[in-house]
Amino acid sequence: RAKAIDVVTGGKNVQLPKIEGQQVEWKLITKNYLIFGGEGGGVGTTFEAESGTDKWYLDVLHLENTQLTLGQKYPSDTPIAKSVISHAHMTIGKNLQSSPTAGSATDCDPGWLPSDFICR
Repeated sequence: RAKAIDVVTGGKNVQLPKIEGQQVEWKLITKNYLIFGGEGGGVGTTFEAESGTDKWYLDVLHLENTQLTLGQKYPSDTPIAKSVISHAHMTIGKNLQSSPTAGSATDCDPGWLPSDFICR
């Protein structure tokens, strides 16, 4: 879907992923921003991690409020929160030009994999 994938959650907690099969430390950089009901509801969270010389970003939507602490780092496999619908909407980016801010021009950074159709 657009620049993201919908991951079926089955009512379980959404967990932080590994990068290229490796454990990484994900820093919570944006917490609990509102997703309107017409767009699936819940909240979004954004994380960043470093692996080698690369900086990765993860944006996850349709969650309950996370209890994780803004600015703290969490290892891969850490539960973020449960989804409020049947899936979590996840977008991953690599080496973005600037730190992402939801709903801003950073949504169209070519480092999001792949680029969103609304950014043409």
